[in-house]
Amino acid sequence: MPSKQSRQKSINLAAVAKLRDELTAFAEEFDSSDSEQMEVALDTRISNLISEGFIKIKKNQSNLHLDDVLAYILKISDGHELIENARVFHTLISSYGGEPTDDDMDDAYSILTDLIEKISKTKGIAAPNG
Repeated sequence: MPSKQSRQKSINLAAVAKLRDELTAFAEEFDSSDSEQMEVALDTRISNLISEGFIKIKKNQSNLHLDDVLAYILKISDGHELIENARVFHTLISSYGGEPTDDDMDDAYSILTDLIEKISKTKGIAAPNG
């Protein structure tokens, strides 16, 4: 009988490293005064992961959010702290219901840097690009 570990999907460490690098670059360009641009910038970072083959999407699938990306790359599911934090992040920067407050954007940035820190602790990933 296969062990539990061998039955689980293994994490692509190169994808985790690329996710960390994309989120780090996003954090470096984060502008609390322009939530719409930050939504576009995050979408660009997610698109980079897709175009480089780290995320496979179905033909009818579009508009991935950060929580979807974390679930896919880190092999985690609903209820996981990182997923929940990514959802809060998305809500905070979303300009759909009106412009986020400065406090919302500051909180979003704090969540982003916390996500990067936790992703960076994944065992076996390469050192950050920089």
